[in-house]
Amino acid sequence: MERGGLPDVAPGLRGQWPVVVLHVCCFLWALFSLCQNVGLPNSARRESDDTYGGRWKYLTFINQILQTLLFGICVIIDFVLIFTTAKKKSVSSKLLPVKDFIFSVLVFPVGLFVAVMFWTLYAYNRELIYPEELDEINPSWLNHTMHTTILPLLFVELIACPHKYPGKLNGIIGLSIFGSSYLICHPWETVTTAAMQKYPNPMNPSVVGVDVLDRHVDPSGKLHSHRLLSTEWGIPSIVKSLIGTCRTRTYVQEHSVVDPVEKTMELKSCNISFTNLVSVDERLVYKPHPHEPHKTMLTQEAIISVKGVSLSSYLEGLMANTISSNANKGREALEWVINKLNAEIEEFTASARGTMRNSMAAAAFVEK
Repeated sequence: MERGGLPDVAPGLRGQWPVVVLHVCCFLWALFSLCQNVGLPNSARRESDDTYGGRWKYLTFINQILQTLLFGICVIIDFVLIFTTAKKKSVSSKLLPVKDFIFSVLVFPVGLFVAVMFWTLYAYNRELIYPEELDEINPSWLNHTMHTTILPLLFVELIACPHKYPGKLNGIIGLSIFGSSYLICHPWETVTTAAMQKYPNPMNPSVVGVDVLDRHVDPSGKLHSHRLLSTEWGIPSIVKSLIGTCRTRTYVQEHSVVDPVEKTMELKSCNISFTNLVSVDERLVYKPHPHEPHKTMLTQEAIISVKGVSLSSYLEGLMANTISSNANKGREALEWVINKLNAEIEEFTASARGTMRNSMAAAAFVEK
């Protein structure tokens, strides 16, 4: 029997005690290694651990959290299947898709990346990733629990239990959301100003028009803006035949809220064209870096749904590639707008200084 095209390689184990024991052991080991990492005394940690993000800026620590969460869900599902009646097993049926999504989209790729990249860099030059001074802080066995044993646990879960994998688009978007936090090396005020003047720009030529439908300041001082973006898509002919239209111009509505007190800007956008075929909901949040006020944190999320179109996997891949490309272009566009604003400010300042010098010279001439 198969789930999601993966052969059931362990039909005798699924739902029985060997799998339960396996998941319990994996969960206890993941929890133990996480607690050992968290339990290191502050005196033994490096100064960078106390800077922005703390331990959360390390992918190794995030991977430990994800693996502990995954095996915790596996244990819950196993116990529900064993100790509850068939009527109550609907709980496990709701958790199974969550477990499969977390495993295939987050835990497996992140764990594989951590293990492979850590030991590759360690073999090349350990000072780049794990200096010798850390040997006095982290015992050798703790290093292996964080960077070695994570990989066998993943392959045990992969082989012993069948998984139903999400669609390619959902997987790419899920992994993209997981890693879509960026640092912009400009103050929040500058980035917010640039975001409001982002279009048109040479990096996003597909945006051909911007109309402000509404803009007002609420009683709390927040600036609300509602804009309509006109975009021109270069849709391949095969896609036009699939969706049954020759239209290439689409419209996107954009709502943004700027809070000058809390220094946050939240921008939400969604398409209002072709909504019967595809929906794209995007959310961006700009906040100042908590420890470096001259920098700005950008968090970006996108959720895409392709509806009732043949060859949907092709369209999903096309949309995913487009979103990934546009995200990079969007950050380049912000830099372009910021540089343009800075150049305009310098030009205005130079012009003002020239005007003042001319005025002062004329006044001195008159006095003479």
